[in-house]
Amino acid sequence: MILTTYKLRYITIYYSLCTAALTLYLTPPVASYSAGARVNYSLSAQLRLHEFRSDVFANTRTVRVLLPPGYEDPRHAAQRYAVLYLNDGQNLFDASTSMFNPVEWQVDETVSRLAASNRIAPLIVVGIDNAGKRERPAEYLPYSDEYLRPAMSSPYGRKYPDFLVDEVMPFINRTYRTRTGPESTGVGGASYGAVAALYTVMRRPGVFGRLLLESPSLYISSEQLLKDCDGVRQWPRRVYVGIGTRETGDEAGDREAVSLVRRFGEKLAKAGIRGKRLQVVVEEGGMHLESAWARRLHGIRVPLRSVTSHTEGGRTNRSTGGTAVFQVDPLRTAVPRSTRSLAGKP
Repeated sequence: MILTTYKLRYITIYYSLCTAALTLYLTPPVASYSAGARVNYSLSAQLRLHEFRSDVFANTRTVRVLLPPGYEDPRHAAQRYAVLYLNDGQNLFDASTSMFNPVEWQVDETVSRLAASNRIAPLIVVGIDNAGKRERPAEYLPYSDEYLRPAMSSPYGRKYPDFLVDEVMPFINRTYRTRTGPESTGVGGASYGAVAALYTVMRRPGVFGRLLLESPSLYISSEQLLKDCDGVRQWPRRVYVGIGTRETGDEAGDREAVSLVRRFGEKLAKAGIRGKRLQVVVEEGGMHLESAWARRLHGIRVPLRSVTSHTEGGRTNRSTGGTAVFQVDPLRTAVPRSTRSLAGKP
């Protein structure tokens, strides 16, 4: 039998439609909508995505809310949870959404694992997306970064505390079963995101009881953030700061990055944040990458509301990979400063 061109085209279209329908039927749903939020079931715990409109910044972004296991179990309906707010939400839970590298912080896996082993209490993690590569420095930086290219002379990161405390936090507290008060509220971030977190706790004292900083860009504007520390009268009760010894790819810049973090730790210790309230981690060979922040997250002691203490000050802790060495609270060792910055490492 000879098939006409029309029949061949019809058969081809038919089989294409059948194949597409079968694929759609057999593929499990990745996301659905619940209570106005997109729900991603592909992660270790339930992740809800909210499109959030900000009046402070006059834009819209995604706010990602990681709920602890059992949150929707009727048996836990009366339970409320501590909340950890983290900047750069795109980079926290899913490598496919990570902005700079196809690597994530693995926050969902780490928090679930720590909670399952009773090292932390179950908590809600709120990942706040940045506004994109172009706007990220503008929103996160309260002061200019003289090494940023292209240059940005007038960032508006001084608005970030208002955005977080007056807009995002009320929304989360209305929508979810949260515990409020500084003892149950933490904030954190990495690089420029750490700058925004640090600036927020300094400008809104008494709101956050936990602070998590990874590879903070303390060099900006001639180290203005370190100068600001001297005027702070109320710090979060517990503070974690992490840094690697290969942050910049330049030996002098690497020394400066570690030195700035140690100086920050010394200022905190002078203000009374010391002992079990402070954890400063210097990772040998650690780079300015999400993979390093993910690796160190597992050993963080103070900002995640620990239930049982681990990695006490002065001890050495090895990562799960067995390759990186972490020095905890290394404030007694001086590191020579240099004139190099973390230019190009936002």
